[in-house]
Amino acid sequence: MNSFSQASRLVSSTRSLHRVRINNNTCSRKVSIDAITPEEQVKKITQRRKDLPVSPHVSIYKFPAPALSSIANRATSAALTAGLAGASAIVLLKSPADLTIFLESIKSHGALLPVVKGTVAFPFVYHTLAAIRHLYWDYTSKGLDLVSVQKSSIALGASSGVIAVALADERDLDFTSTNQTIFGLINWLKSKMKRSESSSSTCSFRLCNIPLTSSEELSSHPLSMLYFTWHLTYQN
Repeated sequence: MNSFSQASRLVSSTRSLHRVRINNNTCSRKVSIDAITPEEQVKKITQRRKDLPVSPHVSIYKFPAPALSSIANRATSAALTAGLAGASAIVLLKSPADLTIFLESIKSHGALLPVVKGTVAFPFVYHTLAAIRHLYWDYTSKGLDLVSVQKSSIALGASSGVIAVALADERDLDFTSTNQTIFGLINWLKSKMKRSESSSSTCSFRLCNIPLTSSEELSSHPLSMLYFTWHLTYQN
């Protein structure tokens, strides 16, 4: 009798467990699917992205002298290109006389002249010295260690600033001999390129098939912005 009661209890407990499993397996949740438009989906994705962490800005990084020197080299290159393109546009689209009038109007403002001269001089000096330093690196493979680059970058910026300030000084300086030297060098280069067929007493030579015999003719040449830039930078 005892074994029969134990067997009945075991069967009843098994049925109860089976009933629990059936109830667990048959339980269900209500799932609803809502239609969403593409615009709403993009809006949700955008809102979700706004909550994401933002990567650090470039301003958190240090800018040592070599990095600033590299940035300045590219900035001065862009400035020189823009200045030369602007002067060329004035000469090609209008006339060299318009460029002369423009430069003379700048010279007539005494307080503005040193600022303009310094703005022209610094990019030219800095980019030239930076190019010389780079040529030195290329041909000698020296001075490329971190300490040397640090020192040369500081020296490059300081020397460029000093030279630009000296060129922007509005004190009267005699650059007549310097201009004559530059013009003589141009004539020498022209003589090496191609001699003129005409036997003029002024020893005229041809540059790009255009006879040039004086600084006045040089100023009317399509490349005259170089000549005018020289006068703007080095003469008051």
